[in-house]
Amino acid sequence: MELFFQLLFYASAIFYNIDDLGGIAGKLVNLNPLALLIDAARKAFVFGEITHVKAVLAILAVTTVMFFLGRKFFNNNIRKIAEYF
Repeated sequence: MELFFQLLFYASAIFYNIDDLGGIAGKLVNLNPLALLIDAARKAFVFGEITHVKAVLAILAVTTVMFFLGRKFFNNNIRKIAEYF
């Protein structure tokens, strides 16, 4: 799992600009939701531009749905989950 998070970190466009990447590498990085969020935040703070609006709203929608589904699952299975700890 640690390796996965290291790869996700280096693929998240912290060290480079997404617009500088072309070809298949650019397409792959654009699939990473962290890269889009970081790029949108960088452009908003540095340049005052609002970018990736649809992607950010889609990520927000998916995150909200996953939060409520996870909360419901946890509340329904709290006794089973507590047994493992």
